[in-house]
Amino acid sequence: MPPHSTTNEYASDRKDKARIQIQDIKDHLNQELLTLLDYEQEQENDRDSKIKEVADSEEKQRLEKIFGIERARASNRIMQVSK
Repeated sequence: MPPHSTTNEYASDRKDKARIQIQDIKDHLNQELLTLLDYEQEQENDRDSKIKEVADSEEKQRLEKIFGIERARASNRIMQVSK
């Protein structure tokens, strides 16, 4: 304990430091989530472009199936970061 400080001041200081650490962690996770969302938005834009480029309906269906799997994986990653 620092000299001349009371137990309450010490406890308050520790709580303040803990709050700051928690906020830092939250900020980091929020930034990580935003980065992931930006990336996934770019991926979705790419998928949309690829679908629009294809004229063959069977190829479109094949791509939609693949992209559905990619979207599900992206959703899982987003949910993991959001927890």
